[in-house]
Amino acid sequence: MQASDGNFWGITAYNTTGQGTIFKITPSGTLTTVHIFNGTDGEQPVALVQDTNSKFYGLTNHGGTSNVGTIFSLDAGLKPFVSLLPPIKSGKVGSIVQILGQGFTSTSSVLFNGVPAKRTVKSSTFLTAAVPSGATTGLVTVTSFGVTLKSNQKFRVIPQITSFGPTSGSVGAVVTIMGISLTQTSRVTIGGNAASFTVNSDTEVTRNCAHRSKDGQNCHSHSGRNGNECD
Repeated sequence: MQASDGNFWGITAYNTTGQGTIFKITPSGTLTTVHIFNGTDGEQPVALVQDTNSKFYGLTNHGGTSNVGTIFSLDAGLKPFVSLLPPIKSGKVGSIVQILGQGFTSTSSVLFNGVPAKRTVKSSTFLTAAVPSGATTGLVTVTSFGVTLKSNQKFRVIPQITSFGPTSGSVGAVVTIMGISLTQTSRVTIGGNAASFTVNSDTEVTRNCAHRSKDGQNCHSHSGRNGNECD
């Protein structure tokens, strides 16, 4: 499980003492044993999850007062965060995103990578928000009473092409692409060939049709299997 600190956390049911551990591994592969169970606090852990309050919780098969298992918690000193439910990582403008956290109120504000979003607070721990126009890929933040909580993963705003034109023209002709969330455009291809382009706004990109069609004369744009292409 990748926790809010970016490290991968997990459990082992056994170790040299036979009672199990909690460990973490950095993205680069460094392993650290965070906790060794001693029987009193449990033996043979079988689950580990992280709450938005930053703490870890889990269960053990054995150990505890009657040796029938325990419910445990671990405070690793991490910061509280908000979690996207279900654990989605992408969506289009207008999509409704469910957010789990704490301390939500009717005055809580939600931002998608810095762009304000319309939200509906369902409870102190749950709200929904619509991906706003102009939002780009990045973290989702919720601010309540001056305290800002960040999502534990980036949300990718999916660009959409709604139209383009002209549909044909001479080599070098400028093609205007209209859509949504185009600010984050990083590459434009025409018939599989890279083309120079200019991002004019979040809804418009222009590009040059830089190669000839099969007849050697014109550049034709159309909607193909992989999006808008030129032949």
